Amino acid sequence: MEIPQQLNLRKYRDFGQLITDTFLFIKQENKLLLRVILTYVGPFVLITAFSGAWMQTGMFKSMDFKNTSDPFMVFRNLGFKYAIYMIATLVSSTMMMCTLYSYMYLYSKKGKDGFLQEDVWEMVKVKFFPVLGLLLLVGIIVFFGFILCIIPGVYLAVTFALVIASSVFEDLSAGESMQRSMFLIKEDWWFALGISFVMSLISGFLGMIFLAPSSIMSMFLMINNIRGESSQTISMIYLILTAIGTFCASILYGIPHITMSMFYFSQVEKKESPNLINKIEQINKPEAE
Repeated sequence: MEIPQQLNLRKYRDFGQLITDTFLFIKQENKLLLRVILTYVGPFVLITAFSGAWMQTGMFKSMDFKNTSDPFMVFRNLGFKYAIYMIATLVSSTMMMCTLYSYMYLYSKKGKDGFLQEDVWEMVKVKFFPVLGLLLLVGIIVFFGFILCIIPGVYLAVTFALVIASSVFEDLSAGESMQRSMFLIKEDWWFALGISFVMSLISGFLGMIFLAPSSIMSMFLMINNIRGESSQTISMIYLILTAIGTFCASILYGIPHITMSMFYFSQVEKKESPNLINKIEQINKPEAE
């Protein structure tokens, strides 16, 4: 498929176009986009990957299959490691969102090759803490929704699917971003659920390819622990494979955010038609003059 010189983000797209144009955009912007992600998100993802591998390695070492009287012993022993992993995950996820949405915003405003890597960083620095706060707020709301019999949590998670895009693209406050997302998703909730599910499935499947080696190695670790044996070599190999696999998978998990950026522009165009209004104004402008 031939790649257009520049994708017009500000237009309505159906389900298939959202998926197709996501990968067209990645293919078109692969060099700069990958460089931006590796430079600004990569270090945080790497910390998350190693903290996750460290936690999982410790979990296998803490397992005592001969003593089942205290099933929560493993979790108590891993409390500190788990906390580090969760903090690293939150920070790396926030950086990924800030970086990708900032990139999409600059692309929509300045076009292909109209901005530099440093421009993305300048925007990320401004948006990081607002996005972090918004993620925590929405996360708490969705969490309580899941407590209330799961279904409310799913409904809220989809309803707020465009909350980060609204915040970054329109520079809105937390409350305004949530209201904006609700407006854009309204009447298209099932569509939003479908595109979110499909893109998460695609990125998750691609991520599993990189996580497969560490999953196989985890079986050897578990077998050793059942036998009461321990191997520093196997543990080290597992740590490295898990860190590499998690790093690659985490980078791929950014794909749905590109899709949701396009979905945001698509919904704005569908509900408000700003491009159509601009074209009409441009047509009438010479006559008025």
